[in-house]
Amino acid sequence: MKFNSYLFFLFFIAVLFNSHVLANNKLNKAPVPTWVRANKLSPSKIDIKDIGQGYYYDLIEYQVNIGEQIKFFRDVKVLFDSNGAENAGQISINFDPKYQQVTLHELKVIRDGKTIDKLDVGKFTLVATETDLSRFIYNGTYSAYYILDDLRKDDKIIVSYSLKGFNPVFENKFFDKYYLQSYEPIGLAVVNYIVPKNRKLNFKSHNNASKPLIEEGSNHVSYSWEEQSFPAVEFDEYAPAWYTNLQWIECTEFNSWSEVGGWMARTNPTVDFKDGSPLALLVDRYWADSQGDSMKFLKKITHFVQNDIRYMGVELGEFSHRANTPEKIFNQRYGDCKDKSLLMISMLKRKGIKGSLVLANSYLTYGMEDYLPSPGAFNHVVAAIEIGDRQQYIDPTITNQGGGITDLYFPYYGRVLKIDDSKHLTSVDKNVNGLTKISETYLLDSKGGAILEVKTSYSASSADFIRTSFKESAKNQIQKSYLDYYKKMYPKISIKESLKFEDEFDKNIIHVTERYYIEKIGEKDEASNKNIFGIYASQINNNLPELNSSEGLAPLGLYFPYCLEYDIRIVNHGGVEFNPERESSFIDRDSYYFGKTVKTSKDTLIISYNFGFHNPFVASSDKKQYVDDFKNRDVLLYNAYYIEDNGIIVGSNISGKISMLTIFGCVCIILICVIFILRYNKTASSSMIQLYEEPEYHSVGGWLILLIISMVITTLRVAYNFFESGYLTQEIWESYRYTSYFPDYVHKIFVASEILLNIILLMGFIYCIYLFSKKRDLFPQTMIVVLAVMFLSNVVFTFFNYFYMSNILAPDVISTNVKNIIYSVLWGMYLYNSERVKGTFVNAYNQELAIDKDTALSE
Repeated sequence: MKFNSYLFFLFFIAVLFNSHVLANNKLNKAPVPTWVRANKLSPSKIDIKDIGQGYYYDLIEYQVNIGEQIKFFRDVKVLFDSNGAENAGQISINFDPKYQQVTLHELKVIRDGKTIDKLDVGKFTLVATETDLSRFIYNGTYSAYYILDDLRKDDKIIVSYSLKGFNPVFENKFFDKYYLQSYEPIGLAVVNYIVPKNRKLNFKSHNNASKPLIEEGSNHVSYSWEEQSFPAVEFDEYAPAWYTNLQWIECTEFNSWSEVGGWMARTNPTVDFKDGSPLALLVDRYWADSQGDSMKFLKKITHFVQNDIRYMGVELGEFSHRANTPEKIFNQRYGDCKDKSLLMISMLKRKGIKGSLVLANSYLTYGMEDYLPSPGAFNHVVAAIEIGDRQQYIDPTITNQGGGITDLYFPYYGRVLKIDDSKHLTSVDKNVNGLTKISETYLLDSKGGAILEVKTSYSASSADFIRTSFKESAKNQIQKSYLDYYKKMYPKISIKESLKFEDEFDKNIIHVTERYYIEKIGEKDEASNKNIFGIYASQINNNLPELNSSEGLAPLGLYFPYCLEYDIRIVNHGGVEFNPERESSFIDRDSYYFGKTVKTSKDTLIISYNFGFHNPFVASSDKKQYVDDFKNRDVLLYNAYYIEDNGIIVGSNISGKISMLTIFGCVCIILICVIFILRYNKTASSSMIQLYEEPEYHSVGGWLILLIISMVITTLRVAYNFFESGYLTQEIWESYRYTSYFPDYVHKIFVASEILLNIILLMGFIYCIYLFSKKRDLFPQTMIVVLAVMFLSNVVFTFFNYFYMSNILAPDVISTNVKNIIYSVLWGMYLYNSERVKGTFVNAYNQELAIDKDTALSE
């Protein structure tokens, strides 16, 4: 209702002012001004495959006569299909009737080489546009509106008009900017500024835009651009608001930021209140209540201006940049950013507290230092307060800010201009103190359902935002929106207890408690015929741009500031405990961080996320890293578990239980390996490595010493990892089934393969150590085969782990696999090429028997 009342009030003003405009502002008609510069170039041909609206701009022309305060516009649109008539047949000329007068020059259609004059001033309608009404700003803008009739394919529409009059608030100083490119192609773009010789206009070109062509006249200088065949510029969907890749130009008569600050100070001076006025009495009462404490007084003034003076502005004419008097704002109890800021610093000034207006740009958080100095670089006004040696920025347009006055959140506006110190731009600190903590607890029951308890706490800037949101919405509406959020995941969910809202205003912490009942917590998985309980971290996904490609020069905009600590707890029914387990991963980049931990504590499985942004954007050079970090976001954010009908997660309470079937299988594999070794041991060596016929080396030396040491260490390590990993327990089979990333049979194949390969490698290394001790001719080739098995198995497991399981395994798993691969390659190459190996391991099987017999006889 409050929002509607504001709109009704503004609409009422618009109706009254519209009547005034219709009575006093008539559209004029005149030929094209003689000062308009004739174009030297013709529009280039446009590829209509790049156009999606059914028409394109053959010409866009913009010329400004600064001395006469006239802006001239000319557009030429070409219709190439039937949709073009619908999209291009509406003429709309926006202007501010407080200081601008519209003169129409041309409105004609060229069809089949013939010109049809459509210019009829009487057919134009004046309509209040109010583009800022949604922000509670009435700016008095209007549109001269006309819909062309009888348009056909291949028609060319030519429209030209002039706006006479500049806003007098800028003290006859001119500034402007213009985009030479668009997100659709243009045949010819023409820009021209005619500057009197007694005035200096500074120009700057951005994003590789060309420099102006400078031509001198008798009493003026012309700065012009004519650009042919501007191709369409691709729009980057997730680019931040301050970024543009379009070529653009700017100009200004302000020579420094000090001149801009001086203009603002003259336009909006602080004022003294009359003693005894209602505003003065209020300030005196706040001061008395604060007992002379400046910080307490500042807090009272801040809360009054933020919350008791509602945000709404009537920015007509000069009041687009000139604030109303503090007395007027106090009496009407509404104002825009400059009104509220001026009121605040004027109230503080009465008690000797220094304050200054500050010009800011709520969109341009980066790149302000590249702009030329002008009032057009800013769209917002805030306050800077100094008490003693301490300075603090305060945004009076933010409402319901809790906590201490020194802890108030101030948005990151990049670089700002303080009016009392405007020699240079000042950088604003990035405030990232807002934190959201969410704890979701699923209490599983024996009927296949669960109680869901959600506890959320918001602090600092997060609390400010949610407090305002709650104040502007009905509690039932909030309850419904929260329920709808969970209904998307669990259709059979109902409210068990009403929403609870607790506001610790002095600490600026808000607690929200929800409690639901989910009748059916899981869904049947056709592959395994089990119930799957799936949880997706939507809170993170909603704030994480889904960038599929790192191409493009634009940075990636982020929802800044945002910090989230998110815990998901699943509690087994009946207190059945989970196996002790902990897996974690964490990345920390220049612009963002992300951590995930999965652990168990008695009967509770806990999934914890730690996520947030350090900066408002990811640099274009870092986008590839961002894409790589979050390319498997479904694996990162989705957690799914098999759940029994009795409310217990599959795999719980099996820690330490021996798998007799696994032991039996291991014994069988070992027996097969022993049988194979006994038979293989009697064979002669192959021609894989050409060994010497007689030994060249009678003792082990050189790199062979290091080889035998590494073989012993590797054997012990393989044996230790086999038992430490729990391959003989039931847990190893069930632990992978906690999650449903893969079908059941994939997990079983994965575990069985690991067990088989570990036993083969263990038996292979033991046998190779034996062959090494006997200097058998079979050693080199056997060791190479064992290393080949190690190499291939680790390559396969590395590929599988990296592409499918990298986010659920311990971070050192892949690195261990890579080390094994390097170990296999290096020692394999040594065995194949070493002369010492060829001259040491030459004993055949019959020689081994003879040596053993001689040893026995000597004893």
